[in-house]
Amino acid sequence: MKIKDGKASFSKTKAIFTDNIKGIFFATLIFYGVIITQMWALSLTYAAYIIAVKRISAIFTVVFAYFVLKERKNFMHVLLGVVLMVIGVVLLAF
Repeated sequence: MKIKDGKASFSKTKAIFTDNIKGIFFATLIFYGVIITQMWALSLTYAAYIIAVKRISAIFTVVFAYFVLKERKNFMHVLLGVVLMVIGVVLLAF
């Protein structure tokens, strides 16, 4: 990448950011909520349990990406990986 191409890629990134500012703000609020509830939960029980439950959220993320964001490429492979992670969570619980 040449240095003069940097200005073009910066303006393209800026345009993408400004076009999607509402979505970015919404995602930031959700992430903030996740962090706050995770820290609160850590004060209530063992850290391993909290992290295991947090990993379950990956299923919701994959399904959300499929239906809302239309990310159809390699969906079954990604879903299989997430299911394996959730099986690990279940094994930790017992």
